[in-house]
Amino acid sequence: MLPPSIGTQHNIVLAPTTLQVKLVTDCGIGAFEMLERIQQIKDEAESKAYEKLRKTKAGGTTEDPAHSSNFVLTPQFIRDSLPRSMLQLTLTDGTQDVVAVELERLNSFSVLTPLGSKVLVKNAKLKRGVLHIRNENIQLLPPSTPAPVLDPKEILKYLERLYQEIL
Repeated sequence: MLPPSIGTQHNIVLAPTTLQVKLVTDCGIGAFEMLERIQQIKDEAESKAYEKLRKTKAGGTTEDPAHSSNFVLTPQFIRDSLPRSMLQLTLTDGTQDVVAVELERLNSFSVLTPLGSKVLVKNAKLKRGVLHIRNENIQLLPPSTPAPVLDPKEILKYLERLYQEIL
């Protein structure tokens, strides 16, 4: 559980607690820049898919792994293609929300971290209602059930809606 009135607390260290990820955004990248990059990824995926279809219809082979027509849009490709600066997470204990910002690149997190994921936060500093997190004080817990495999196109639609709302 989070301490009462977490948003008004200042200069405290949070005791170990399990929280749920409610939202992940990159606050170091402008929403417009992120939307542009999402559109570039979508355009690249469509272009590669068209190229593959055209070659298949023309009787060309698509077996050569070095050939660019074997492109497959994956969540990993999306994650690697998006710019990354500074993540902002909204975490909840089910009653209260707290905003957390990374002070160093969090290895286990990205804007594609599944919402609803559980995290263990331990000894993180809270300053002016904002949780300051580093790799040593936040841990992404393994899901209790296997995470559903998401269609990469749905991931892009979600990100597009998210950053359009920010604008």
